[in-house]
Amino acid sequence: MRKLLFVLLLLFAARIHSEEVNITTPPVDLPVRVECSFYLLDLVSILDKEESFSADIYFSCDWKDTRLSFTPTEGQTAKVFLDESALDMLKTIWWPQIEFINAGKLDYTEHALFIYPDGKVEYNIALTGIFRSHLDLTKFPFDFQSLPIKIDSFLWNKNIVELAAAPAEVGFRNRGAHVHNDQKIVDIQVSTEITKGLRLKNFGNSDEFSTYVATISIERKSGFFVYQLFIPLFLVMGISCTVFFAYRSDFMQTIGISLASFLVFLAAKFTLNQDLPRVGYMTVIDKAFLVAYLSIGVSVVVCTLREIYGSKGKEWANRLSFHASWVVPLAFIVSIIWIFLL
Repeated sequence: MRKLLFVLLLLFAARIHSEEVNITTPPVDLPVRVECSFYLLDLVSILDKEESFSADIYFSCDWKDTRLSFTPTEGQTAKVFLDESALDMLKTIWWPQIEFINAGKLDYTEHALFIYPDGKVEYNIALTGIFRSHLDLTKFPFDFQSLPIKIDSFLWNKNIVELAAAPAEVGFRNRGAHVHNDQKIVDIQVSTEITKGLRLKNFGNSDEFSTYVATISIERKSGFFVYQLFIPLFLVMGISCTVFFAYRSDFMQTIGISLASFLVFLAAKFTLNQDLPRVGYMTVIDKAFLVAYLSIGVSVVVCTLREIYGSKGKEWANRLSFHASWVVPLAFIVSIIWIFLL
């Protein structure tokens, strides 16, 4: 009798173990449609130099697995698992293995798992994350940026998991919010796409994954750069143009004005570069500084010619200086306007 009970216990344990193994495998009906919802709480910061941004977000996904269906007790609407119990439960059931593929660092603050009587499963998380994003700084500091948060399944390819966007659930707390007073959120759009990934053995025969993308569109507020950079740029350029009127001044003192202006521009550009990545193209602000460098270079050449030939009584040298006194500033202003318009 004891042997019979022992055998029955072994069979019962084996059955439970078998059910646990099977429940971690994908459902029979494939692909499993996973509805995703995204909510932006706050865009904490944008790091131009690192080409990354930090955000507080809510993310929710739900799918249906009839193997988890149950008969609820009176008044029970769902089985609820919070925080650690939610993570423990995910280890015993099949789930889409959601991964933030462009995240550098994630700090999860909340986990919530709901299993409904019909087998519907809803998984909610709250987190603060640092996400990598390629920035197009061609129009800096008058640029718009698209900051994507990309989510897909770590294990299951598109033949097993199909992510779907639920646009009605997309939103953010404060439309038009500022980020440290230099960025403005314009819009958020969600979409799904197919991306290439690592084809894992025993997890399907495809290297294509369904990817959910939430794109945060922002506009840089350029007022800081106008007041702190472009207005001083024009003022220093105006000071450097005084060399055209210093006919009787010592040549080295005259050149010293241009040199001092050039060093001011270099120092301002060097400080600005500390907060920007090293890109292989010119931004709007790079072009503006290049025009300033060329203008000062022309001023030095004109002053040198005036010093060499003006002292010999060459009238054309003085006429060159006179014409340069209005051509150089005008060319500088027109060039800056042209750069901004483009």
